[in-house]
Amino acid sequence: MQTNNHIIIEINRCRYYKDLCRKIARRDLVDDLYQEFIFALLTYDSLAEVYRKEWFRQFAKKIINNLYHSQTSTFYLKYRHIDKTVKNQQSFPDVLDDTPVQLEEDNTDILKFINKELDKMDWYDRELFRALVKLNSERKLAEKTKINRNSIRYTIKKVKERIRNNPQFAQFLYR
Repeated sequence: MQTNNHIIIEINRCRYYKDLCRKIARRDLVDDLYQEFIFALLTYDSLAEVYRKEWFRQFAKKIINNLYHSQTSTFYLKYRHIDKTVKNQQSFPDVLDDTPVQLEEDNTDILKFINKELDKMDWYDRELFRALVKLNSERKLAEKTKINRNSIRYTIKKVKERIRNNPQFAQFLYR
């Protein structure tokens, strides 16, 4: 008889469940949803019994769907409810105050360029990036905004890539 740990290892080797999470969740939440799914499976005492059934894949799909869409699920409460609370805001007022960041004179051109690029972006990406610059720590930003650190990391990475991929950015690299 297989133990729960052996079953979890088998499930982890199978790409089907990770792909299922990719189909259901947003790209930045796939890993979190998958981890919550594995954790949910670990709570079943009879996992070995259920795993051997021919309908286990449908069972897993139902668990993943419920985790993502149910407003009472652990996943929804940790990750998705944040989307609803910040959807209609235009900034993070409790994080950012109006005091400017002190900058060196040498950096004014690149900062003007970055601010121009930020102004083209969605308000959430722009304000999250500015808040990170202000606080200088993803951990502090996550604590103040109650946004998951993985979500912050993904958004900041996306903003940085967009700035770096602009052809005008190259002029600042080799000064």
